[in-house]
Amino acid sequence: TTDNFLSGDTNYQEQLNLSRSQFLYSATRAILMVILVIWGVAQVGLVGAIIGRGVAIAIAHVVLIWLARKHHTWDPKHDIMFTLVGLAFGWMAISMHWDVVIDMIAATGIPMG
Repeated sequence: TTDNFLSGDTNYQEQLNLSRSQFLYSATRAILMVILVIWGVAQVGLVGAIIGRGVAIAIAHVVLIWLARKHHTWDPKHDIMFTLVGLAFGWMAISMHWDVVIDMIAATGIPMG
């Protein structure tokens, strides 16, 4: 309520700050996602949209790390571990379907060497 805010209730202030921080993360992620997906589609079509989405999430992760560090909850070991696991699964998926990936890229008209 407004009374709590005016009285300087620290719990209310902390909740308000947390809400603002979470909004900042969500807004950053949404703005980056829209901009980079549209840019990716304009540049190379569907492949660009997929890449744009991934890049947007990776960039927005910096804001998420800031938010976690602000609340002393960031664990870089888990970030590194799950990044490596994600990259390994991504590499496996791409290598298993390399022919389809090449066909999809070729369909966009991107010169491939």
